[in-house]
Order: sequence, then C-alpha cells, then structure tokens
Amino acid sequence: MKNIILAVALVLLPQLALAEESPQQIFQSANQAYDRKDYPAAVEKYLSLLHKGYTSPAVYYNLGNVYFRLGDLGQAIWCYRKALKLSPADQDIKDNLQFARLYRVDKIAAEPGFFWLSAFSVLPATLGLNGLSWLTALSWWIILGVLLVYLVYRKRSRIMQIATLASLAVFLLLGTSLWAGLKAQQKESAVVLSAQAEAKSGPGEDYVSLFTVHQGLECQIEEKREGWYLIYLPNGTKGWVPSKVVGLI
Repeated sequence: MKNIILAVALVLLPQLALAEESPQQIFQSANQAYDRKDYPAAVEKYLSLLHKGYTSPAVYYNLGNVYFRLGDLGQAIWCYRKALKLSPADQDIKDNLQFARLYRVDKIAAEPGFFWLSAFSVLPATLGLNGLSWLTALSWWIILGVLLVYLVYRKRSRIMQIATLASLAVFLLLGTSLWAGLKAQQKESAVVLSAQAEAKSGPGEDYVSLFTVHQGLECQIEEKREGWYLIYLPNGTKGWVPSKVVGLI
C-alpha cells in the first residue's frame, strides 16, 4: 500500500509544482524551451498560458515563431495576426508576418476595390482605431482653426490657401482610413489552418468544389452556418469551407 501511495505522490507532485508556477515563470520556461529547440514543449507551454486567459502580443508572437519553426505556416500566420491585432504598431510582428506570407502556396492578387480598401487600412493597422480617431478629430479642428483665421483676417493669401487645402487633404485621408478600419472591423478575419481544404458552392460536402485553399491563406468571414464558413478572398472569390479548417482572428 505504501508503494501505491508513493507512486501516486510522485505522479501528483509535478502537477502541483506546475500549478504553482506563475504566468511569468511559464512564459520564461516556454522561452527556454524555444532556445534549446524543444519546440513541442514550447508550444505546450505557450498554449497553456492562452488557455489560462493570459493573452498578450508576446505570447502570440513567440508562439507564431515556434509554429513557423515547426513548419506549421497556418498556425504561425494566425498567431502573428492575433499578436498584431493586440499590438498594431509592433514592427517585429509585421516583419515576421510578411516573411511568413512569402511561403504561402496561394498567391492571390487583390481585386481593385479590395486593394484600395487595404491601402487605406494601413493607418488603422499602424496607429490603431483609437489613435486614428484622435488624429482625425485633431485634423478637423485644424481645418476649423484655419477657417477661423481666414474669417477674422479676411486675407486670401497663397499660404492660407495651401494651409486650407493641406489640412483638408489630411482630414480626408485620415477620415477615409478611419472608415476603412471600421469597415474591416465589422467583418471577421480568419486564416486557413489546414494543409489544404476544398471550398464548396454551399455549406456541405455534397456541394460542388469551387477551388482549393491552403494553409496560411488569409480571408474574411461573410457568413456562418452549421459548422461552415463562407469565406471571402482578396480577389473577390467566395466559397464555403468547414469551420474547423480556419482560425478566427
């Protein structure tokens, strides 16, 4: 009986020790596992932090690096996108995301409308919607200030004209970018996680296959129905895929 109790104790002690680890200790342990190239252990520890609710750009970023080392491009890009959502101005995240995108099988060019929307989404991605909102409001007050100066002094100087046009152009740029950011936020984004999947003409396996998507492809979710997502690609193509093959951002 003592041997049995001892065996149970030996099994429980590591679990109790793990339960006492702080999030910072788990994070450091995951980093150490990555440094010694024990990638499966690093993934397990980073995921344990996420499952406990400790989400941060650093956790997603490091986890993305591990998945990239393991050759899991879909999970890597998904993690980088999650990290970038939490820290839009982080250049390291942007650089790694762009590098990972080079390895995708699907090279899809954006349609003109999608391209311009993406172009105006650069500022929201860089500054965040809150920062962009403040700048847009500030530019509006600058326009009002310029107009007030004109009304007070009644001078149509060239400098005044340039200042008015410049402030108006900045306001339009910021306002359009803010609109693009808000519009993009209304739709859920996702990343294909499976090695490949067939996009169907409807939400079910019996529908016709339209095209094939591969891991790492980024898309938007237009509709959800009984375990299926209607995905929208940058070139305007749409198709239904099982919800399990993509990760929502």
